[in-house]
Amino acid sequence: MKLTLIFFLMLIGGVFLIKENAFIQQSNLAFLGAFAVLFSSIVGLPFTIAHQIKEAFDLTYKQQKIFVVGIAIFLITILVLINKHFLEYQALKLGNSNKVTFTKVDSVKYEKRGKLAPRLYFYYSYKVNGEQYNFSKENKEGFGIWQKILVKYNSDNPGNHKVLELRKE
Repeated sequence: MKLTLIFFLMLIGGVFLIKENAFIQQSNLAFLGAFAVLFSSIVGLPFTIAHQIKEAFDLTYKQQKIFVVGIAIFLITILVLINKHFLEYQALKLGNSNKVTFTKVDSVKYEKRGKLAPRLYFYYSYKVNGEQYNFSKENKEGFGIWQKILVKYNSDNPGNHKVLELRKE
């Protein structure tokens, strides 16, 4: 029972870390949260719950395997639905926000991210309530340094933002 509680708390803690750090650039806490959620929902909880049920109902090994797979599928489905709802909620909050700020492109450079060929990215930052937010975006239009950008952000979560307008000057 204690092990089930530990994995359940790991699941809840992972969801909290993802929620709080999903839109913060250069934060590994969201990845740590995702790992905790995946590990507890795919490995931890199904096996500990199946073990408890096996002891309570005297299940065979085959029945226990089917039960573990069923619990894992159920938990993954719930997590996918929670994730979908969270992203829709953040998009709605951003859409309803009327907070905008102007900033300028800080730098432009080619970068290789992952297995993709090097691409041109522009870097920009803005401040909200004294806290600096730094981001980058693929530069498909070829904008240069110091060009103005209009950024819309969520006042409750300023890291959740959208570049509305890039102006060539």
